[in-house]
Amino acid sequence: MRKLYIILFIAIISFAVKAQTTAVNFTLNDCNGTSQSLYKSLDSGKVVILFYEHQCASCLQGANLVKSVYNSKYTNNPNVEIIYLDNGGFPCTSINSWVSTNNLLQGPKIAYSADYASPYGSGMPVIAICGPYLHKVYFTAISVTQASDTAKMRKAIDSALMQIPLGIQDVKKTSNEIDIYPNPVKGNTINISFNSSVSQKISLEVIDLTGKSVYRQFDIYIHEGDNTIKISDAEMRNGVYFCRFKTAESNYVRKLIISK
Repeated sequence: MRKLYIILFIAIISFAVKAQTTAVNFTLNDCNGTSQSLYKSLDSGKVVILFYEHQCASCLQGANLVKSVYNSKYTNNPNVEIIYLDNGGFPCTSINSWVSTNNLLQGPKIAYSADYASPYGSGMPVIAICGPYLHKVYFTAISVTQASDTAKMRKAIDSALMQIPLGIQDVKKTSNEIDIYPNPVKGNTINISFNSSVSQKISLEVIDLTGKSVYRQFDIYIHEGDNTIKISDAEMRNGVYFCRFKTAESNYVRKLIISK
């Protein structure tokens, strides 16, 4: 019997760890009547900060901690966003007023019933930072004490941003494979090779971790078949960047590392 208890205990712990490391999807209307789908946002390359609150004093402290992290380096990064999830039973008018009056970060706000519980733990506030594509949870906090580790919060956002891979489903519409080489880049030239199924125009942009564009070129004509685009990294410092490709129908991203 004791052995059975141990097995059950291990199973419960394993389930709990899995629940904490994988984001739980939702598709709900926000206070503006716009549908918010967590997985859809993550799959588009977003890093989503989920903020569960019920307008308590500790919730306000936690929201200001998140704001300080966001303002420290992500204000110009379109890939980082926050969603408020109210589980105190407050109506949308109250939630909107709470965010505006306290000058908190703006983002979609979702009103829940009073008995709603977050899937990431119990406490006020509950914060979960979720990354793209793999739906991974990079950071959780179930109290102001845990939320006060702002360095860990920033590291979680950076880690999630670095994991943005190529959007495979989008790529299949226009190309079979995209190869950036050398990667890491140690010289002054970046080669981008790919095979396109159609002739078309694309745009190419390189952005850093703060969301700042360090290279941009529009209306690049590519032909059906093999293509290679060469760009200079002479103005780029060592670090992690993202190459964003856009066509009329697709938008996908590839990670680039400069290491001279």
